[in-house]
Amino acid sequence: MQDSLGLLMALQGGDGSLSREGAKPIPEAVSDTLMDRFAVLMEKHDFAPGDLVTMKPGWENRREPWKGQPMIVVDTDTSDYAALRGYGGGPPGGIVMNVDVVTATLDPDGQCSMRGYDRRMLTPWSPKADSKPKDTKAASKRGRRGS
Repeated sequence: MQDSLGLLMALQGGDGSLSREGAKPIPEAVSDTLMDRFAVLMEKHDFAPGDLVTMKPGWENRREPWKGQPMIVVDTDTSDYAALRGYGGGPPGGIVMNVDVVTATLDPDGQCSMRGYDRRMLTPWSPKADSKPKDTKAASKRGRRGS
């Protein structure tokens, strides 16, 4: 997906330099980016407890879980989670989310934390190709020893 907002930043009333300092997004870039994000949000996935998921591109949190961090689906029925009821019902301009899935993540200290999300913000997680073991000979030797 092209990040049109990042590509189409412009200085409005500036000196024309290429610096993004003081830059404001071009309204067309904002509308393009919003349409891209909406299309990603509307991609449907069915999740079940035990599925590994991550945040969709453009919908990542500014804090944990970080971009690309896997989460495990704990529950898809949030009716028994009293703490999740009314989430986002705060003051105008607050975060609004239809919390319909509960996930668990590993905190930096190794402890698990559970969080509620709108399933539309999640996508199936898969390891990146570059995260596979680079020493395939050592991995194959370990596999033969266990045979």
